[in-house]
Amino acid sequence: MRLLTGTLFAMLLFGLTACEKPSILLNQPNEDVRSLGGFISNNYDYSLFAAALAYTGLLDTLNNPGEFTVLAPNNTAFNELGISSPDDFQHMNRDSLRYVMAYHILPYALLEANIPEGIVDLRYETLAGERLYASRVISVFEGNYVYRTVGSTRTATDHAVTFSGADAITTDRIMSNGVMHSLAKLMKPFPGVTVQSWLAARQQYSTFVAGLKKFGLWDELAGEGPFTIFATQNDVYLSQGITAEFIANMDTSQYIGARLFGANIMYKKWYFTLDNDFYLHLQRQWWYVDAVKGDSTYKQIFFGSEKASSFYSTTDLQNFTRTSYSLGISPSVAGGNYLGSGSSTPSGSSYYPYCVGFYRALNDNLCTNGLVHDLQGVLVLPDQARSSDDF
Repeated sequence: MRLLTGTLFAMLLFGLTACEKPSILLNQPNEDVRSLGGFISNNYDYSLFAAALAYTGLLDTLNNPGEFTVLAPNNTAFNELGISSPDDFQHMNRDSLRYVMAYHILPYALLEANIPEGIVDLRYETLAGERLYASRVISVFEGNYVYRTVGSTRTATDHAVTFSGADAITTDRIMSNGVMHSLAKLMKPFPGVTVQSWLAARQQYSTFVAGLKKFGLWDELAGEGPFTIFATQNDVYLSQGITAEFIANMDTSQYIGARLFGANIMYKKWYFTLDNDFYLHLQRQWWYVDAVKGDSTYKQIFFGSEKASSFYSTTDLQNFTRTSYSLGISPSVAGGNYLGSGSSTPSGSSYYPYCVGFYRALNDNLCTNGLVHDLQGVLVLPDQARSSDDF
């Protein structure tokens, strides 16, 4: 599947037509510019963020006296959403884009050291009027382990800091009117949108939605939650012969719907993909296990994240496979009878077949009652959810 299929970020990208033009900005930081707005607008790595701020009228705010914290996505973060030129923002809804950009600005200075260690998903007010989520942890692992990240290798004693599912790759760049932290991806808040509404608005998940409706799992997703949804796109289902027509013709009495489609839902759970990394380094918790609701046989196994999935002993770095997260369903945690279309993927020195979320830009869609992540695989195949069999 291509990374860009349909609308990745409907709030921003509906009607977007990409137009590549050479940047006229300098490609070297200007360290003499010390206001947040000046620094961002004079650094090529943040040229797309600067363009979005300018288009929404927020860039001037960051030149004013006062104290702000800016969570600045770099150009790669925008590129992964299909945004390659400042002109691309001209095709977006200005008010919607302004909300998202304001969500990346805090109306006070927040240094990394101000975020308490070891507490997941602390809340901090943003300029958008909505509170974001922040987590900070220091690893309990010792020196024979390393982080393997894109373009660098860091020791295990580094702090890990995340904001609403986005990794802070650098922190505490002090300016005259506040502080800037650099993010590896955009935070994606959807104000007033439930996980049900989010899925319903995206045609690429219509097969998954049809399955949820067929087996009575749809209506509850408009409720309080929280829910963490791992949503599979239509073309991935089609590769396994599953279509909306196939689902419409299914006899619900012959299948365990809670396993077939309900295994893609974590109930009463709020899980960013990088939260797994947080618990790994805080408690050496390599995976999160939860029972499949309504199915007494199988358990969900949420494993790894963009960093945690690559957190191997240095002797195993040749097995490094970059994914955003992995999800499996099995009667046991390790070495069990995994279901679904996932392939055998290296994890340290062992091999577990599970489905993966390859594309971080598609994950951590923050709704009012939960989160939606994109899953590259069919977690349970129809024949593995027959009510008359026990796999």
